[in-house]
Amino acid sequence: MTRELDNELVQALQRKQIDISSHPNALNQALYAQAYRDCDNRELRLRQIELIQETGEMLDEVVGHPLIFFTVRLVRAPAHAAGLGELQKFIERGLGAFKQMKGATHFLQTIHNRETFILKEILSGGPLSDWSADAFKD
Repeated sequence: MTRELDNELVQALQRKQIDISSHPNALNQALYAQAYRDCDNRELRLRQIELIQETGEMLDEVVGHPLIFFTVRLVRAPAHAAGLGELQKFIERGLGAFKQMKGATHFLQTIHNRETFILKEILSGGPLSDWSADAFKD
């Protein structure tokens, strides 16, 4: 779903003659917001945010099971042999990060709140605020 939504956004930018692959600095917040609105997929974007929340909650639950880490480590050598070493490292780092949080509820709620705020702000068509992480500090 995310890939499809991102592709749709890229196509909207391309219709505006903005090629972010060649000129990434040409993209600014206002152009991004306009292309996002042009996609007119509010319900899908809301569902995407919900799926991120649900996936994170499932992952948070899974990392509490020691068998998960054992299994992931068990497939390390076969993953590298199959050319999937980078993916394996990514999975191991991700699981490790989730485990270190000792509960991802606050993290997931933060993502949900920020993404929902940005979505609503974009779709309102009004002035845009600062979306940097610093702007959302509690």
